[in-house]
Amino acid sequence: MKSLSLSEILDNRDKHQLSFSSEDLEDALSYGFSYVETEDHFVSYLVTNGRVMRNIVREMHDVEINPEDESIGILWTSKLMVSNKLKDNQIIFSNESGSMTLLLTIK
Repeated sequence: MKSLSLSEILDNRDKHQLSFSSEDLEDALSYGFSYVETEDHFVSYLVTNGRVMRNIVREMHDVEINPEDESIGILWTSKLMVSNKLKDNQIIFSNESGSMTLLLTIK
C-alpha cells in the first residue's frame, strides 16, 4: 500500500474529532493511540506542529529520529510528521490508509 502524504492526512474530511483534558503529553499520545486501536487499526502517522513535535522528541524515550520522505522519525507504530497548520493543542493520529483519522484537541 502506498504511503499517505502529509497533505492527504491533513485534508482528510472524515476525521474523528475528540477533546482530551490533560497537561501530560504522554497521556494524550497514549489516549490517541488507544482510541485508534479500539477501532481495530494501528496508528501509522502522527502529525503535530513543530513546537509539539519538539516536546515529543524530548519527552518520549521511544522516539527514533530517522528522516525519510515527509517523516522525521518513528514513535511506536507511527511515522512522525510536522505541519505548522496545526495548533499547539492539536495532534492527528491516522492509520495507514487514512480511513481512521483522529484529530485530538488537548484542553
